[in-house]
Amino acid sequence: MMGGDERGIVGGQEEIGEVAAVCQYGQTIAQRRKEGGNPIQSVLDHSDQYYYNTETHTYNLIDGGKGAIKNRAKLSREEFALKDTSNTNARRHGVHEIKVRHDTLPEKQQRKLKKLEEERRRARKQKKAIEDTLKKGGDTIDGQSYNRIKDVKAWKEADHDLKKISEKLGEHAANAAINQQLPNAKKLHSDTPGDGKQGQFDSVYQDGDKIYIIEAKGAGGRRTTRNNSKGDPVEQGTEEYRDEIIENMEKEAKKDPELRKTVRALKKAVKQGKLEYLEIVQKANDDDVIPHVQISKYE
Repeated sequence: MMGGDERGIVGGQEEIGEVAAVCQYGQTIAQRRKEGGNPIQSVLDHSDQYYYNTETHTYNLIDGGKGAIKNRAKLSREEFALKDTSNTNARRHGVHEIKVRHDTLPEKQQRKLKKLEEERRRARKQKKAIEDTLKKGGDTIDGQSYNRIKDVKAWKEADHDLKKISEKLGEHAANAAINQQLPNAKKLHSDTPGDGKQGQFDSVYQDGDKIYIIEAKGAGGRRTTRNNSKGDPVEQGTEEYRDEIIENMEKEAKKDPELRKTVRALKKAVKQGKLEYLEIVQKANDDDVIPHVQISKYE
């Protein structure tokens, strides 16, 4: 059975000789392992070709490679505020964030977060039980041998459930935090047709003449990418990604008057400099959800 982190491997920046210069949050694979990291085998086999990004939690190719992301999102180091009583604090690497404690949220929101935390705990337990069974059985379950854990149907289903629950956790935490910080803000219709979330923002809010784009991350969620018109991947949180999503929403809004209104509001806010692009993260450790939500702003 293949072990290691189930994290994505994406292209890094080009023409970088030293890992420290690749990214201000970069570590060598050796440094990552000393801190308890467990990269997948393909990274270990070519550790001199990869670095670990401690902000995005991904193993990246140093030389870029095919499909490299050349423009990565960065979180702002400048102080910012949402409601008058909020303020930001600088955390590691100088990024500023607003922390919203769970115990300051309405009881209904707290109960929902607790419920999702318990669902996540059960899903993790189920997934780990399958992994332990495979390990004890010498890479076999019910007499069938597997080379990769990803080939086990029950594990794939448990992993899918865990990701969906974590996604819901991030979305609920983000909406609860925004409702607290911007109590007068109105949530705008921003969903494009279809069941998936590709080609749209997690949510969009309007407060007076300002528009807030929200990207929610729950319990290990990573930034996504989208190919631009040239076929190059652009990362969530960058202006290029933002503009690609707005363009896609405009295409999808032909039969959706409410979505057209949102697109117009987004384009107007961009033009007038009244748009804030936020990343809201609900972190978790092995079984427990961290009791606060982090709000940061993309540069």
